[in-house]
Amino acid sequence: LKPLLSTPETQFGTILFFCLWTGFGVNIIMYSNAMSGISDSIIEAAKLDGCNAIQEFFLIIIPRIWSTITVFLVVGLATLFTNQMNLFSFYGIYAEARLWTVGYFLYREIASPNTTFADYPYLATCGLIITCVAVPITMGAKFLLEKLGPKDE
Repeated sequence: LKPLLSTPETQFGTILFFCLWTGFGVNIIMYSNAMSGISDSIIEAAKLDGCNAIQEFFLIIIPRIWSTITVFLVVGLATLFTNQMNLFSFYGIYAEARLWTVGYFLYREIASPNTTFADYPYLATCGLIITCVAVPITMGAKFLLEKLGPKDE
């Protein structure tokens, strides 16, 4: 058996699985903490009114943790442009170009011993362009999530 990171067919899937797996723990802690803030009396009253599990989830749980969901979606969208998917941890500066992300490219260029001060303006410009693209998308997503989310009454 070839190692999963050395086979082109399995490299990307393995790295993606690793990123999802390592981020899963934080998400579980944050969401369970948000859900623990929901009063048991609200859930009990809903059950007495005939609410089933699906209705409970969509009509009680989701609206009560919407702010946590919004934070995770907005932060996830913002980091989409700079995430290097732990490629540096696996490959250092020698990851194959087909695996590169924008975040890895920028980090790789800065960490490379071949990078000189003359390369910094180019890399800074790349960062500014990414920022000019990411900020409106992130702010737009935040606006939409706040507009579409449940309203406090």
